[in-house]
Amino acid sequence: MQTERDSTPGVQILIVEDSLTQALKLKHILQQGGYAASVARSGREALSLLETHQPALVVSDIGLPEMDGYELCRQIKARPSLRNLPVILLTSFLDPEGAIRALQCGADNLLARVYEEQALLSQLADILANLELRGCAPGQQSPEVVLAGKKRLLPPECGRQALDLLLSAYQVAVQRSLELRQAREALERQEEELERLRGRPAPSEVPLAAPEAPAPPAEGLASLRILLAEDSPVNQRLAVRTLEKRGHTVTVAGDGRQAIAAVERERFDLILMDVEMPEMGGIEATAAIRAGEQGTGAHVPIIAMTAHTEQEALDRCLAAGMDGYTTKPLKAEELFAAIGRMVSTPADGAGA
Repeated sequence: MQTERDSTPGVQILIVEDSLTQALKLKHILQQGGYAASVARSGREALSLLETHQPALVVSDIGLPEMDGYELCRQIKARPSLRNLPVILLTSFLDPEGAIRALQCGADNLLARVYEEQALLSQLADILANLELRGCAPGQQSPEVVLAGKKRLLPPECGRQALDLLLSAYQVAVQRSLELRQAREALERQEEELERLRGRPAPSEVPLAAPEAPAPPAEGLASLRILLAEDSPVNQRLAVRTLEKRGHTVTVAGDGRQAIAAVERERFDLILMDVEMPEMGGIEATAAIRAGEQGTGAHVPIIAMTAHTEQEALDRCLAAGMDGYTTKPLKAEELFAAIGRMVSTPADGAGA
């Protein structure tokens, strides 16, 4: 395997991810980090590719259809020619049960599915360095662990895996704690900014009082029925408070599929669509909404919410049928400017 790595421009990594949005995002991040990445959209496709080409590493989502990441890892490790191929599983959360299942199927490590680019590349570099350092020699005993009153037998080689998983869990916990603190601070700053714009002191400067009625819509805009497609509870609360204080009515969808269902169920004046969500991202959800509008004459304005402002990322949003974008974390002035452009300048062929 060392010879293969030396003969290629970068370490070969196979990404197994059914979400095209997530797969392309991860591939882009890995390529920016100097890796050579390819994509399989299912466990069966991955196994087929591995019959003819063996990468240095497999990074697989756990929540794959038909064959999940655990089963894919189990089948990879069961094949003699692939037994020493490192497998890293992508998960939306880390819990003891998930860690045990990862150990039992033979996974070499876990990565958080919601990742920040530099944190991901740094953790991946550590994982590869540890794999290279330790090699793949199995231990001599099959350790047991007890979880929720049940005794679990683990593979003999999982001693090094348990250490790697522990380090991964710690890194993810630190990253999530930082993200939560930053989101909380952003929410507090947003509240103070809104209060100042309304000519009132910040919440920290006045005693608690009874809730106020929503403020009238800003700059003469009519009250809008807005669908917010966002998976983060913290971001949901921030956006809902910001919009409702301007007199708008907000319905929340936790992912792309929920957004599509909401559009089929009721009419909205505007959709704020997070680009990156689990299950189904904003690009795929927008494409599905636009497909449903064909032949009806309808066109609900969709504004992308994204932290990626590279022209290539924005072009993908527009190609999917989105009408504009606003950056994350949300800024009130930018958000309402984007909304104003949508309601004052209808999309081609759409009514006012």
